[in-house]
Amino acid sequence: MHVRRVFGAIAFALVLCCGFSSCLLAEKFTCSISIKADGSYTLAFKGTAVDYRVLGAIKEGTFTEQDQESLIQEYKKSDYFSVVRNAGNGRMYIEYTQSASDGAPLAIFEGFTLIKVYLESGAIAVTISGAEEGIKGELVSLGYKIDGTLTITSEIPAEKTGNSKVNKKGVVYSIKKTFKELPTSEETLTFSNDATRNMKGPETMPIVRVSDDWLE
Repeated sequence: MHVRRVFGAIAFALVLCCGFSSCLLAEKFTCSISIKADGSYTLAFKGTAVDYRVLGAIKEGTFTEQDQESLIQEYKKSDYFSVVRNAGNGRMYIEYTQSASDGAPLAIFEGFTLIKVYLESGAIAVTISGAEEGIKGELVSLGYKIDGTLTITSEIPAEKTGNSKVNKKGVVYSIKKTFKELPTSEETLTFSNDATRNMKGPETMPIVRVSDDWLE
């Protein structure tokens, strides 16, 4: 399969993001973020994802079942994911859970980071990224569809919530977001208490390194 010929603005933007790491785009998924009173948090993802390079290959008619199996084997080599399996049509079903107690950033995914949780300025922040209209339109033209749900539960008071509706039951705050299309503007929600204001977190998040040998 020859997909090193990349596709306009989307390829340039995403190659800059991905480098030699994974280039996954979440499609049909559920994501949960649980924030504890001590400032620790857990991010869990279940659902399908597609490597953006596969989208172009499928459109060109050059993606094969052998390519699919090779790609899955490459992602299975990473200890980042607990489950990786064939979901058909270039897609993979993925499960993983990551936790941090020191403010380390966690995300889905580190190529095009749709959702990220991290420590910033004494607060736990959850950022939902926006995609430029040109990139969003080109992804749609390549057959990309998003259908996701993000649920945030926090034992820490919600501080900055943007346009999101916050529900409170006892000491737990909850926010639910749905994605039927890629957002075009960034939104950041923050949660803070004395514990988060005393935290000093690392500046890097786990990186999924995936060989691109399957592209040959």
